[in-house]
Amino acid sequence: MIGFLKIQSRLEKVVSRPVDLIENSCLQDFARQSADQEKILIYEAD
Repeated sequence: MIGFLKIQSRLEKVVSRPVDLIENSCLQDFARQSADQEKILIYEAD
């Protein structure tokens, strides 16, 4: 969890904007559609 928050903080400093980081599996169905429209993938493992 601490690593997750460090990544969020560093991204916010780089882009000078608030950043929300969430794992896809943590979204409830009603929020998934909206998040899918707005999300930006920054890393994908092979």
